[in-house]
Amino acid sequence: MNLKLWLEMLAVLALPPLLIALGWGGIWQVMPPAALLGGGLLMASRKHPTPQYLAQASKVRRRAQAIRLLLRFALTATVLILALSWWRPEELFRFPLQRPRIWLMVMLLYPAISVPLQEMLYRSLFFQRYARILPDLPLAILINALLFAWLHVFLGPLSMLLSFVAGLFFAETYLRSRSFALVCLEHALYGNLVFTIGLGSFFYHNPA
Repeated sequence: MNLKLWLEMLAVLALPPLLIALGWGGIWQVMPPAALLGGGLLMASRKHPTPQYLAQASKVRRRAQAIRLLLRFALTATVLILALSWWRPEELFRFPLQRPRIWLMVMLLYPAISVPLQEMLYRSLFFQRYARILPDLPLAILINALLFAWLHVFLGPLSMLLSFVAGLFFAETYLRSRSFALVCLEHALYGNLVFTIGLGSFFYHNPA
């Protein structure tokens, strides 16, 4: 059973990015079937037993985690802006300043479409279905972050590195709060941040 779940997890969460990286399909051809399959597996696993660390979080704990993630976001945003102002100052805020309409469209569509699909697969599905083969919490968080980084393999090393760190943040938020809405909020904040400050080129896939 464990081997079957391991192979299933790799097929659903690791294989689609590999196919894109190898040029065997674009993101809009590969990821929608993966999302549909993941959604079906998520619904099928609702009644399965899960480790103790997935116990339902209280509302008080969710509020505390919301404050925690906002403070962490403020600190991370400051560090990234300072780093970018030194590394690539010509890119800093260029997107919203030069193409405000397209930037606004990204700010609206990314949180509405891309974020929920990613979080459904890489947080809800991962921890609801595959946590039972990962009873050790630190290992589960590490593998989750690695898989989330691998999702960005076709975008390059910097994207993978930043996504790995973000994956650690998102996994912690999801496990502390058990709130899909809260982890989507955090993901949207970071996603919109990188597109706004000048790192968007590292997270944009051009099929051509």
